[in-house]
Amino acid sequence: MSAAGLYSYLHSATYQERRLSQMSLTNLQREAGSDLERVNNPDLLYYFGLRLNQQGRHELADPVLRRAVTLDPDAPRLRDEWTKALLGSGLTTAAFGQLKQFAGTHPKSAAAHLLLGKFYFTQRSMQRASEEFRQSVTLDSQQGEAWSFLAGSQEALNNLQEARESEAKALALLPDSANDHLMYASLLERANQPDGARREYAAAARLAPRLANVHRSYARWLLASNEAADLRMALQETQLAVQLDAPDAEGQLLLGRALERNGQKEAANAPLKIAAERDPNDSAAPRLLAQIARGQGNTAEAGRWQQEYQRRQQGADEYSVLMQALRVNPRSSELHRRMGRLLGLRGDVGGSLRNYATALRCAPDAPPALIEAANALSDGSHAAAALPLTERAIHLASTNPAAHEAYGNALLGT
Repeated sequence: MSAAGLYSYLHSATYQERRLSQMSLTNLQREAGSDLERVNNPDLLYYFGLRLNQQGRHELADPVLRRAVTLDPDAPRLRDEWTKALLGSGLTTAAFGQLKQFAGTHPKSAAAHLLLGKFYFTQRSMQRASEEFRQSVTLDSQQGEAWSFLAGSQEALNNLQEARESEAKALALLPDSANDHLMYASLLERANQPDGARREYAAAARLAPRLANVHRSYARWLLASNEAADLRMALQETQLAVQLDAPDAEGQLLLGRALERNGQKEAANAPLKIAAERDPNDSAAPRLLAQIARGQGNTAEAGRWQQEYQRRQQGADEYSVLMQALRVNPRSSELHRRMGRLLGLRGDVGGSLRNYATALRCAPDAPPALIEAANALSDGSHAAAALPLTERAIHLASTNPAAHEAYGNALLGT
């Protein structure tokens, strides 16, 4: 290659993209320097912000990506990464505002509608999400990701036929996507098509042998069978899932169930106890532990786990009753307030914020919602999760005494 050709290649967009994509956070930070306002390379800022987001340093990524969007306001990937930084920082309103503006100024952009739809999807606003995804695939029918999200939103809305059709289109475009095979398997299972579901679960496990959630999903389906071969395979899948993600409570529960179904009741105790400890809201592990202890003649142990099962089941029943009531009356502020309280007590930060926001007619990152959710989290012994909410509330409303009181409660809890 001539000197002129080499110079041209080293300054080409292709080379620069490859170079930046392979740089570490330290090197990206060094190249960007300390004054972001002097950086005029949006690609450098994109990868700088991306690395920060990957490390969970969302508040630091926000100004980096904000500057990148200022330099190149038409780039979808910058908007996408900035959204992650904003949501990770708890700035839900800001994330929505910039995505709404992007879709408004780019009404014919399939990517813009996809990004806005993904925001609605994360906020569990499935009707609006579905509308944006549908508009996105109308503008560009070759977007596998958009078809996949459309399928997910339609499933959430219980439009299962459209969900299956959309997921089939997603798979035609993304045949190697394990998560899409997993989604399709679940949809076929709900449509009572076991042969198709088996095929798709197996495909997902083959394509993503290192993803624990894939093995958990396949095992969960196999455990519904009474066939000895399926139960043996379920045990293999749960063992793989736990090897890949030992801290996961559901994986431990599934391993315990698989051992019990394969006649290894004594061995099932250990993973079931781990599951019961790691997910204090789930009643399945205590119920099975009580059954095993009862079968072994250990009356005291059976009674203890039965009592724990009943306590947890009361919470599950309350959740089910509230969910059913909200389906009938989705605009009820009182029902949303009660659901926000219940989810906060259970440690579900996002769910608690969304329901309090609906009840209080405010954004999820507004001080009233932050304060109520934080108090529920603290009362449920989740003060560490409540603390950042209270800090955000004080930052936004420094003179609000309720915010300071919630902050104090969270500090006491930690």
